[in-house]
Amino acid sequence: MKEVRLTELQLEIMAVLWKKGSATVTDVHAAVGVKRGLAPATVATLLRRLEKKGAVAHETEGRQFVYRALITSAAARRSMLSEVAERLLPADVPALINQLLASHKIGAEELEQVKKLIEAKEREERKAGRK
Repeated sequence: MKEVRLTELQLEIMAVLWKKGSATVTDVHAAVGVKRGLAPATVATLLRRLEKKGAVAHETEGRQFVYRALITSAAARRSMLSEVAERLLPADVPALINQLLASHKIGAEELEQVKKLIEAKEREERKAGRK
């Protein structure tokens, strides 16, 4: 799956589609557009742009387009994290992890999960003969 770069507003729109499964321009406008002061036509434009990016697709039901997400929220998170890592901390994974740990409150349970992820990655690397 290709990486799709999303703005904050596009992410809000995607969140509506992920939650609802599918939605019309009217649905998305009610969920996002009203509180942001966007016109329905602006929401429609944003959905068309997301479609051009390959993030959503639509079907026609009567006179309305019904949009659905083509990418998962996990794929969007991966893409965003990759972008941040590339732009801010290229080739410096320890610095990226340090920044994440320093800037977020992390409980003992979450730290244990992180340790398990690191251990799993180490096993994977040993298996592949990269260590």
